[in-house]
Amino acid sequence: MGIDSTGKIVLAGSNVTSVTSSTFGIARVNANYTVDSAFGTAGKVTTTFGTNTTNEAFDMTIQADDKIIAVGYTANDFALARYNGNTLSNDEFGINKQITLYPNPTKNLLNIDFQNNQSDKDQFKIIDINGRIISTGNLNNGLNQINIENFAKGLYIFNLGGINQKFVKE
Repeated sequence: MGIDSTGKIVLAGSNVTSVTSSTFGIARVNANYTVDSAFGTAGKVTTTFGTNTTNEAFDMTIQADDKIIAVGYTANDFALARYNGNTLSNDEFGINKQITLYPNPTKNLLNIDFQNNQSDKDQFKIIDINGRIISTGNLNNGLNQINIENFAKGLYIFNLGGINQKFVKE
């Protein structure tokens, strides 16, 4: 769950329609806890991926521009959806070139080149494919390194404010 810049509450989870069928479920309510009927259909949006009948969201975040990112799985694969209001976005996160992650894929150290002169108080998160926050910390302007030697192999999302970038741990 999260609160967007207008005070609306966004909830993510799974919409189970039968024992063998589920979808990503995103719902939004107004700050006064009434259903936000302007969001999706009657305040909710459901998402399936291809022909998969099992689609479950486990976590979500709200970007600075109020776009919603939900993570989970579909069948046996990682699933990620980005919502613009009540529709899916087809642009890849609008990646901000002010942050560069390398090498990608990486084995032990992830280099983060942070060049936007923002406050060092911006906290990053590294999120695994199950939506769990694996690591957090603060970045300094310039080059930063994060030791990911103990991370399991797989796909991760590096999040800093409204910026999300994928990287692979080998």
